[in-house]
Amino acid sequence: DSHNPDHGNAPDDIKDADWWYTFRYGAFPFFVADVRTRRVKKPAADARRTMLGDRQLESLKQWLRENKEAPRLFVVMSVPLFPDTREDAPFDDPNDKWAGFNEERFEILDCIRENGIGNVTFVGGDVHNSHFAKLTCDEDSSFAVASLVSSAFFRYSYLKKKHFHVSYELPRPSGAR
Repeated sequence: DSHNPDHGNAPDDIKDADWWYTFRYGAFPFFVADVRTRRVKKPAADARRTMLGDRQLESLKQWLRENKEAPRLFVVMSVPLFPDTREDAPFDDPNDKWAGFNEERFEILDCIRENGIGNVTFVGGDVHNSHFAKLTCDEDSSFAVASLVSSAFFRYSYLKKKHFHVSYELPRPSGAR
């Protein structure tokens, strides 16, 4: 957070701080998401698992809709939206990443698809690997999003191509359209 814009909350109110923010670099809008402090893995009975929390998720979807005419939109997350790591990947728990929050992931992807938002690139890290991936939809040939991952350069990359799901179908949450 030391390099982030001032989030405007007093230090004693840190638990309620919004750690996500947006900015533009020329014609290119960026949404830098917080997928750590709002994450809920074990929700109460009347809630769901979440990476973003309700308010940040709605802010992201609104930002996507408002910026849909931009030549390219960048959504930065410390955890890649896709591809998922395989269950046998060393030192990795896929359920701690977006595979464990599939309902919310599809809410983001459906927002992009249903609103005809093109040129979205998700930028991520965390998997100690660098790669580029493209996600398409068999039911909507105009839908495509990209994932660009560049993790820390100083650590040995123990995850290889074989540790990621390649050319596979994201499992749609039950009851989803």
